[in-house]
Amino acid sequence: SIGARIRARRRSLDWSQTVLAQRSGVHVISIVRIERGRQPKPVTLAKLAQALDVSVEALVSSSATPSANSTAA
Repeated sequence: SIGARIRARRRSLDWSQTVLAQRSGVHVISIVRIERGRQPKPVTLAKLAQALDVSVEALVSSSATPSANSTAA
């Protein structure tokens, strides 16, 4: 799921949900809900992808693995 990929990338960076919230400008409660399975709005997904240094595609595609510097499309 998108939430699982966001959580995995966040953890690979050793960031708390609070740190991701601060770096992305997305409320921490929204991050909690997304990681638990709520579908994020496109603008929220874009903010999270930018903060995590991954492409939106890496977060939404079940075949992509979110990793650093995968922002090239």
